[in-house]
Amino acid sequence: MDPIVGILRRERAIQGHTVRSLSTLAGIGSSAPISEWENGHHEPTLTNLRRWANALGLDVALVVMPAPTDATPTAGDKP
Repeated sequence: MDPIVGILRRERAIQGHTVRSLSTLAGIGSSAPISEWENGHHEPTLTNLRRWANALGLDVALVVMPAPTDATPTAGDKP
């Protein structure tokens, strides 16, 4: 499960929302999408991720950064 989805799923449970009640709050429509995301069958779009988080009183921050590399630095590499 995606870590962000895991956080939102846990927060939903803490707040006592069902998938159906959260879907209504988030304006997503049916409860199927959230259930699919929580079960790892599909990934939410950024728009739906934000709707989901906002319905729980949370926000999603997007940080763009270089991807980690598998290369191990050698003594000749500059920091």
